[in-house]
Amino acid sequence: MFLNCENLKKLDISNFDTSKVMSMSFMFSGCKNLKELDLSSFYISRIIDLKGMFNNTSLKTIYISNDDSFKVVWAHPTNTNYNNMFYGCNNLVGGAGTEFADTNVTNGTYAHIDGGPSNPGYFTAK
Repeated sequence: MFLNCENLKKLDISNFDTSKVMSMSFMFSGCKNLKELDLSSFYISRIIDLKGMFNNTSLKTIYISNDDSFKVVWAHPTNTNYNNMFYGCNNLVGGAGTEFADTNVTNGTYAHIDGGPSNPGYFTAK
């Protein structure tokens, strides 16, 4: 949807209805000037493909809702493709300070609210 929107600096997607969306593959990939993204209204219960969603972005902060009904959905929906979801997200930092590292997996393992060293994640609670 926003693939390779290199000059995009700000994005208000708070009114998106994502309840029936099945793929967000490469949705923000290549958004090199986007530093912050608020996905706190995204409900992804039907998602089957998050491949490369944030691939090669300059995102520093990704917000998701701290509400349990939203949190649980990001935590590995069954049969979802997370391949390279965070590949090349060199500036990304979770809410408790977990920094992106090339040594960390880039799939959905870190696709949850950052819990610090005991439960590292790349998302920040909103």
